[in-house]
Amino acid sequence: MNAKTPAELALKVWGALRIVEALASLPTALLVASTAVGSGSPDAALFRGSQIGFILGVVIQALAGLAVMLYADRMVAWFEADTTPLNIGMDVEDVATLAFALLGVSVLISGLQRAAVPAYAFFGGVPLPADERLRYLWERHTETLVQASIQIAAGAFLVFGRRTAVATFLRVREADSNEDDV
Repeated sequence: MNAKTPAELALKVWGALRIVEALASLPTALLVASTAVGSGSPDAALFRGSQIGFILGVVIQALAGLAVMLYADRMVAWFEADTTPLNIGMDVEDVATLAFALLGVSVLISGLQRAAVPAYAFFGGVPLPADERLRYLWERHTETLVQASIQIAAGAFLVFGRRTAVATFLRVREADSNEDDV
C-alpha cells in the first residue's frame, strides 16, 4: 500500500457521505417541491425561489459526492505523487478509533452547519427584542435546532468519546461473532 491508497479511500468515503446526506435530504426536498405551487404574490415567488435553491443544493451535493467518488484517484494524483510503499502498523482498534473520529468530525461539522441559520437569527439577523429571540427561534426553527443539537452531541461524542465508542463497538462485534460460532 502506498500513500495514494488511504487518500483515495478517504475521498471515496467522504463522497459516499455526501451522497447519503443528499439522499437523507430527499424527503424534505420532495416536500418542499410539493408546496411550490402558490399564488402570484411576491412572497410566494420568494418562497418558490428558496425552495428551488434548496432542491438545487441537494442535487449539487449528490452530484459532488458522486464526482468525488468516481474521480478520487485523479484528485489524489494532484496532491500525492508518492508511490513508495506505506508501512503503517495499525491494529483493528486503531483503525476503528480513526474511523469513529473521522465520522465524528463529519457529523459535528454538519451539525454546526445546521446551527448556523438559527445562530444568525439569534445574534442579530432578525431584528427582535432580546427577550423575544428564543421564542422566535423555537417557533420558526424547532426542527433545525433539534437536528443540529443531535448532530453536535453525536459528533462530539464520536470525537471526544471515540475510545469508549470503539471499545463498545468491538465488544458488541466480538459478542456477535461468538454467537455465530455457537
